[in-house]
This record gives sequence, C-alpha cells and structure tokens, in this order.
Amino acid sequence: MDFRFALSSDSIKVRSEAALFLRSERASGYVHLPMLLQRMQDTDLAKDVLSKDEIELVGCGALSIGSILEAVEYDETNSMHNRLVDYVVELVSSKHNDIAAYALNSLGELSPPPKMAVGLYEFVIQSGLRHNEHPVVTIRAIAFRMLAKADSYIARKYIDYDACREYILALDYWQVDCSLQSRNSLRQESDWIRQARAIKRKEK
Repeated sequence: MDFRFALSSDSIKVRSEAALFLRSERASGYVHLPMLLQRMQDTDLAKDVLSKDEIELVGCGALSIGSILEAVEYDETNSMHNRLVDYVVELVSSKHNDIAAYALNSLGELSPPPKMAVGLYEFVIQSGLRHNEHPVVTIRAIAFRMLAKADSYIARKYIDYDACREYILALDYWQVDCSLQSRNSLRQESDWIRQARAIKRKEK
C-alpha cells in the first residue's frame, strides 16, 4: 500500500485502511507516523457519534503507533515519540469507548511501557464503569490486563477489584471463538491471579 497517498486521501475509509495496515509495517512504517498522527488529530472526537471509519482511523492508528514505536524501540527522550505517546494517552479519556480501548492496548504494545502508563492503568482500574460499556469487556478490564502485562507485582494490589473480576470474564468471552492455541494462551495468561489469590488467603 502507498501509505503516503492513502493517508493524504479525502476518503476517511481509505485513511482508516492505511491506519490498519500500517501496523504490520513495524519499523519501516515509522516514517509515516507524523502524517498518521495528523490524520488522527483531524478527527473530531468531541462529536457524540463517530462513523465506523472514524473510529477505526483513530483506534487502529493508535495500535499502529504502539506497534511501530515498539519495533523502533520507544525512546522517552525522543520528542516525536513523546508527541505520539502523549496523544495516545489523551485517547484513553475519550468518551468513545472503542477508542479508549484501542489506546490502552496501544500503550500495552510498548515494553517497557512509558512511565505514565502504569499510573494511567491504575487510575482506570479504580474508576467506575463508563456509559454504554461493552457488556463483558470493560475499559477497566483492559486496563487491568495491560497493567498485569507491564507489572504483575503492582497488578496484585488490584486482584480483589471489579476490574480484575471483569478481566477474568473478558478472558472467558474471548475464548469462545478462538483457536485451541489461543484458548490455552488466554487461560495461562490469568494463572498468576489464582496463585496470588491462594497466597493471599493463606496470609489471612
């Protein structure tokens, strides 16, 4: 795909497709991030309703940012990297739940995560449910998953929170329509929680 041409298109659909496929370019996609960021910022997130293409442009764009920065090795001293990550952090507070979820997953792509990410995960975990949440996969469940991926020791503080319980339900939900390999991976992902809870019960 000619990403420069696609991101310059007047069609939101074409831009959204570029944002989606750019993720697979990994490090070679880095040169397109400034234009991608501009196209994402051109989207009016203050609107109450966004089209599917607008959501995918911003959401998939956020995932592409995370994936590409991971591939080139995210550098907190790089001003461009900071601009990109700061924008993704802003997206977490978007009133559009799909975009907030994409943004959390984007930050989870980075290893180690930006310094502010862990605090952001903790803030979301402790927050209330949003309006019109997905019936199973909540925003705070995703935040718990990203925190556990970044630092399971810190995540242990929250194993009795609703966010953790919602995370377990989300894992069950994701297992319904996936391959056996993916199902086993999802089951293993949460094994540490059961172990942590068992240790906690013994300590009481």
